[in-house]
Amino acid sequence: MPAEKLRSEDVTHSFRHASTLLATGHYEDAVTAFSSVLQTEPNRALALASRAAAHRMLGQNDLAIRDASRSVELQPGLAWAYATRGAIHRLQKDYREALADLNKAIELQPDYEWCIAGRGETYRLMGQSKQALADLNRALELNPRNDWALMCRGAVYLDAQEEQEALRAFREAVSVNPDGDWALGLAALTYRLMGKDLTKYTDDPHVTAPPARPAPNHPRWELRISPIAMGSFPLVDSASSISKVINSSEEAHAAVDEILLAAEAKGRASNPADPDGGQSGARS
Repeated sequence: MPAEKLRSEDVTHSFRHASTLLATGHYEDAVTAFSSVLQTEPNRALALASRAAAHRMLGQNDLAIRDASRSVELQPGLAWAYATRGAIHRLQKDYREALADLNKAIELQPDYEWCIAGRGETYRLMGQSKQALADLNRALELNPRNDWALMCRGAVYLDAQEEQEALRAFREAVSVNPDGDWALGLAALTYRLMGKDLTKYTDDPHVTAPPARPAPNHPRWELRISPIAMGSFPLVDSASSISKVINSSEEAHAAVDEILLAAEAKGRASNPADPDGGQSGARS
């Protein structure tokens, strides 16, 4: 019937608009737009998975898990829903739950690069460096320009006190994404852990100070390089008033985890799949 066909077309248009909002970082508007779609089609699994991703980016983890769980109930083959829920479990340090979801997503989509890298980071946080490197190397085989996977691989080496290997990975991440400050910050942290002066780069010609840039419109951890007393240096969120001073190797390693979270959030806000199809190629 004409009225029903028009409504279906409107919903499809609204879903595409919501997906664009998600992809461009307008997360609150994306939640509102996906909610509008779901008022008409409450069992549209991809819309639920998409809203879950928007909730995740807003730090609304309980709502994100609820939407992702409902999505996989409706469409058990939707890899992205499992991956989103797994990422939240990792953020909450529920690593076994994270692995269960990430394993399922990879089972459904073996070449799911972001999910493979996410499982690698999960293994790293669990202290399982061999499994972490296997996954991160696989993700980089699928996409050698995945700067987040490169940073995570560098963090594995940093955890193992293989600082030169860590620096090599962080430099490669910088070469892949010269406009990102995260890899520069990780390299600077590594430099400090090696006992070097962050204000003097002559010991290593490959390490350069981050260029001055205007404050971004998204949260970003970066290092502000300046003369520092007592061996400490500031790590600041240039989009807010949040700041901290790193005084020990333990604090530096904790800062590495925070930088990786921020980098992942910026780089993987949205579903890379076609908005009509989803990761698994099907829709509810």
